[in-house]
This record gives sequence, C-alpha cells and structure tokens, in this order.
Amino acid sequence: VEMAAESDAVDARDSGGEDWAWAAKVPKQLVAGVALLWQGMVQQKDTGATENDERESLARVFDADTVPTIAVEVYVQRFADYANPGLDGLVLAVLLTTRFLAVGAAKGAAVTEKNVHRLIASAVLVSGKLALERYYSNVRVAKVAGLTVAQLNQHERTFLAALDYDVAATPSQLAAVLAQVRQAVEGGNTGGTAEGSSD
Repeated sequence: VEMAAESDAVDARDSGGEDWAWAAKVPKQLVAGVALLWQGMVQQKDTGATENDERESLARVFDADTVPTIAVEVYVQRFADYANPGLDGLVLAVLLTTRFLAVGAAKGAAVTEKNVHRLIASAVLVSGKLALERYYSNVRVAKVAGLTVAQLNQHERTFLAALDYDVAATPSQLAAVLAQVRQAVEGGNTGGTAEGSSD
C-alpha cells in the first residue's frame, strides 16, 4: 500500500460517530520537535539490499516497498491532528521506538527511510492505548497511517513482541524525552533519546 500523500487528509469528522473534541491538540512546534527526534533516528538510506541480505528480519519487517514521499513531520502532524495521541502519547511513542531499537539491536533493528513511517504508526498506536483513557481503533489509526488494518495489526504485534511487552515508562524517562523534544524545537541535537533514566 502506497503511503498516503499529504493531500489525502483524513476527515476529522471520521471518528466512528463519537465526540472526540476532548482531545487536546499538540502545538505544531512540539509536533515538529517530536518529528525531528524520529528523523534523527534514521540511521541509513536504502541500499537496495535484496531479501538475501544478511540483515535480520526485524530490520525489514516494517519496510515499505518504496521510500514514502510524505515527510516525517507531515506524517507525525497527521497523527496529532487525526489520531489525537496528545503530547503524552507522542513522547511515549518516541521512548518506545528508542527502546525497540535498543532491545532489537541483536536482531538488526534499525530506523530507515523505508520503515520510519510504519514504526511511527506502530509506536503511536501502542502509546495511545497506554497513555489515553480513550483512543481510536486500529481501523481509524490505519486510515491515518495510510496502511491496511491487517498491516497495522501485524506491525503492532511485531513491535510489542520485539519489546517483549515492556512498555512501562517512568515519569523521569518521559520527562527526559520531553526535554529532548523542547531542545529539538530550539534547534538542539536531535540524535537519540534518553532511555536509561529511572526514578
């Protein structure tokens, strides 16, 4: 499935008949900061590797067929606008992506231009279910993500399994990521996020 283009905006009224006006909008500059952190995780460009590449499957399971044309910042803004993860959900999603990279390192986990969008979708989906009392269904999130429901469901399962279902986060870990978001907004370093902090 081709990643949805910027012009293919999801109808904000498409909320399954429920009133979702309660969801606080994340300021655009903080969305940009979150997007910069994810963009900073992209470690390599597509090298045209084949299926016989020695990289482990975890590095490729989230790959799109081609590099999506939608910019990471625009993609994250779509989620902020139409999936209502809130700032807490976006910060937790960044933290979980960092943890995914750390625990999946032995299996070749990496963020690339081909998989960054699907990793974002997976992380936002999982974080929304953890951080929010009310969250959109996988059907809705798949539409926002530009994926089929089957694809998103598979990515969610793979993401959680790679994390060994370790999705807990301490306040200090979340605060550390939020500080990096604010630093990114101010033009600071966007590479990596703090996972090791604990209360």
